[in-house]
Amino acid sequence: MENNRWIDDIRHNLTLSLSSKSSWEKHHLNTWKKRYHTLEMDDFWRIHARSAYQTQFMGSIDST
Repeated sequence: MENNRWIDDIRHNLTLSLSSKSSWEKHHLNTWKKRYHTLEMDDFWRIHARSAYQTQFMGSIDST
């Protein structure tokens, strides 16, 4: 039974991580969309938000 609880904790933490990622990206994009309205800037900030999230929460990502 203890193993099942441990697995449930991992699933719960993973779910929180995924949901916080999407809300963090949405918040980041919405903040900047108020200032920059072109498609190019939207794409730029989408990429920026994703790479900033990965660096902050998952460590440095190898860019090769």
